[in-house]
Amino acid sequence: MDKDADYGGKEAYLDNNYYETGGALEYTLNDKIKLSGGYLLAKTGASEDYQSDLSYSLSSNTIGFGGAYAVNPKMVINFGASLTFYEEASKSDQHDLGGSGVMVPFTETYNKDATVIAIGVDYKL
Repeated sequence: MDKDADYGGKEAYLDNNYYETGGALEYTLNDKIKLSGGYLLAKTGASEDYQSDLSYSLSSNTIGFGGAYAVNPKMVINFGASLTFYEEASKSDQHDLGGSGVMVPFTETYNKDATVIAIGVDYKL
């Protein structure tokens, strides 16, 4: 419900609410090993006017996978990774060159990808 949130005035530049939808599966291979995988779709509602070089919102696709290995009944080692691919966006504008009134056109392009790798340990006393 981003359109109802207070983003310091930037909420006026949201065309739609941001939403995410995803799913995941986990499969127990045997008593010691579990495997999992998932997908997440994120859709931004930000308009071109919302975007800036310091704050931007991009739609994305994320895939993730992981697993768990039971070392013994008290300790499990967990591992996982995710890859997020963001959709590129751009914004064209003009800049007043040193206050001279000479307007210089420019285009900002927003894009990024993210990789996350995690390892954890569960230990029961």
